Amino acid sequence: MNKKWILPGVFAIIAIVALSALAVAGNSVSVTNKINEDLNGHDDNDNDDNDDDFYKNNTAGGGGWMESSGYKNTFGMSLDGDDWMNSSLVFQARSDDMRIKTIEFSDIIIEDNNGNLSANAWGNASVNGMGEYWFHLLVIDFGKGDKDIFHLWLEVEDQEYHWVALGLGGGNIWIMPST
Repeated sequence: MNKKWILPGVFAIIAIVALSALAVAGNSVSVTNKINEDLNGHDDNDNDDNDDDFYKNNTAGGGGWMESSGYKNTFGMSLDGDDWMNSSLVFQARSDDMRIKTIEFSDIIIEDNNGNLSANAWGNASVNGMGEYWFHLLVIDFGKGDKDIFHLWLEVEDQEYHWVALGLGGGNIWIMPST
């Protein structure tokens, strides 16, 4: 085989691979944009060009994690101050080998106290799929996950558990007060 033909052949293959990668990258942008459109062609991206109100007033939500005793405790929540039946909280307390899941809410209060947005929720929850235990949840939205506050109190028989995050290790809490 002639060595003077090998080097130009290698460069030709590299050029073809590079052009193919650019073509795929260019197409991925249009595919991504199509994914963010619903069936009616409405773009639901949350950006300056599309600032439709996505969040409903008098609601709170979010999820994230906090470290406790070397474990990552995680949570996900959705609170609706107007419709408690559409609210939920799941808290995985790995530090205590407990999975807390709400059964029902007895009250949800979402407030704007001079710019400090907070949500309080009370009700009953199961622990590891069993029982019905009283809980109180307090979350405060400071605009950044590492500043947001998460407090959860839970009474299980004669014992009270309390988890606190004064700033999440990851995730975010958002609150939309009533207008």
